[in-house]
Amino acid sequence: MVTWKAKVPGCFAGMTAPFGGHPCDRKRAEQMLRLALREGATFEAVIREAKRWLKQQGVTRESIEEQVQRIKQFQPNPFPKRKLGSAWLVTWEGTSPPKRQRDRVASILGYRTSSSRVLEYVEQLYIDRLYSLHEKISYARHRADNPYPAEYTRVNGVEWAGRITCGHNPFLLARPVKNLALHQEADGEGVLTWDEIPVPHSLP
Repeated sequence: MVTWKAKVPGCFAGMTAPFGGHPCDRKRAEQMLRLALREGATFEAVIREAKRWLKQQGVTRESIEEQVQRIKQFQPNPFPKRKLGSAWLVTWEGTSPPKRQRDRVASILGYRTSSSRVLEYVEQLYIDRLYSLHEKISYARHRADNPYPAEYTRVNGVEWAGRITCGHNPFLLARPVKNLALHQEADGEGVLTWDEIPVPHSLP
């Protein structure tokens, strides 16, 4: 079975030609990148393998970095953008949260979404996921009767829009996070990482 790594030399014409410079090399580069993605490799892994190959051919460090820039700018590139940065992250929490991250993460919203809109969205998401059909109809008619409305976290008795909860156990937690990124694992499973914004001790 031919792996994506075996196709890397062909992207350089089997020598040290510019990455995807010739039409034939370009076609081989496209095939290699698609195969690497299917096999669960990351774009960073592709770059490492290309650097390893070029180093074996005696290419200088400066020339290798030039080739790396060509790879990063290569189009079409099947690897999706995986960094979102700031965003609203909605996860399932409680005494027994889902073990798999893809089950724990309920939703991701753009960071420009207003907290009031997130509040409404999280409440509806909780209803959609956990309520029976009868309950869905009942609370669609009389929203005020919903026993688990979405609420802002309180800091010293004052509502703070940086945390929104909905439900009992499990419950949904929505909050803005920083540096949200998706990392592709070797087995093809995506793993999210992010930086939490701490709850303030007090509000101005």
